[in-house]
Amino acid sequence: MAKTDPQRGLGGGGGRRKEALRELLRWCQGAPRDPEHRMHRASDLLDRVLAAVGAADGIDEQHLKDAWRRLAGDAVAAHCEPAAFRKGVVELRVLQPAMRFHLEQMKPVLLQRLRAELGDGRVRGVRFLLG
Repeated sequence: MAKTDPQRGLGGGGGRRKEALRELLRWCQGAPRDPEHRMHRASDLLDRVLAAVGAADGIDEQHLKDAWRRLAGDAVAAHCEPAAFRKGVVELRVLQPAMRFHLEQMKPVLLQRLRAELGDGRVRGVRFLLG
């Protein structure tokens, strides 16, 4: 009959038995075998959040404002400025309804110029916000 050693478990070779018992307990409790199972990097989560709110393809705010001033000219830029860039759409805040109407009429030309300046694949549209 094998001797019982409290440090080694029953009958020697207790280290392997302890690990086997731990593995069995983990399996019974539904714990993952890999300690990094279901672990995610913060950067992966941040990328998904940015994509969900449409900011993954963002453009530097100052770069957008400078590009708009060059494309629109000082007179138009004084009454209209970029407010946001979301999901490929440049949102322009317009101060006066008459200026908004004028810019709506020029929308295809403005869109073409913005695409040329900021990248054809990045800009999908232009939207005007009054206020």
